[in-house]
Amino acid sequence: MPAFLIALVCALSLWAPRASSALSLDKFDAMIEWLDTHPNFVSHVEMGTNANGIRGIFATRDMDHGDAIITVPPTAVISVGGYSEQDGDAIITVPPTAVISVGGYRDQDAWTEPAARLLAELRNPHSRFKAYLDTMPASDEVPSLCNFPEEYAEMMPSTYWIEAYQVLQQQLKDYLAGNSTDFPTLTLAEALGLDAKDVTLDELRYACSLGFGG
Repeated sequence: MPAFLIALVCALSLWAPRASSALSLDKFDAMIEWLDTHPNFVSHVEMGTNANGIRGIFATRDMDHGDAIITVPPTAVISVGGYSEQDGDAIITVPPTAVISVGGYRDQDAWTEPAARLLAELRNPHSRFKAYLDTMPASDEVPSLCNFPEEYAEMMPSTYWIEAYQVLQQQLKDYLAGNSTDFPTLTLAEALGLDAKDVTLDELRYACSLGFGG
């Protein structure tokens, strides 16, 4: 599976381990209903609980090795263009246009454009992706270099990760302030218009963690 992508199919895996609640189930069901409105959406899985009380994603029919269990059409994904190839024995089929890829981008563009696109959708109450966005994990459920607590940074296992964290955090601050030294493909102002001035650093860190992972 490509390392850095965000497609609707990811919501299935992100949602599965989260605490069970009627609200979460409703949101998941709403997302599936929304996906069903898109031509060419195919799913051979369902959310459920097995005999041992383990909740997860289960096949709805017998599957052979290498079979695609989910196909998500491009109209149902948030994409910034480029794509990452499916590789290995991945069991989830994602069309090339259904992913956010970092291939060919500069380091900073690996997160700036996905984060800006996501912020624009997250802040739009009329986003056509709302059913999907409602299933996204909370900010404290997607720890990464983007939103790792600063007070714990020195506890990282090596100086490599500490330096990578520091570089990324400075990029986040510069991008938010509009002071990026390396011209990003998409600025916050271009993605959000006047709303860009109200974006907080925590919001940007959250969007970065969802779209890039770090």
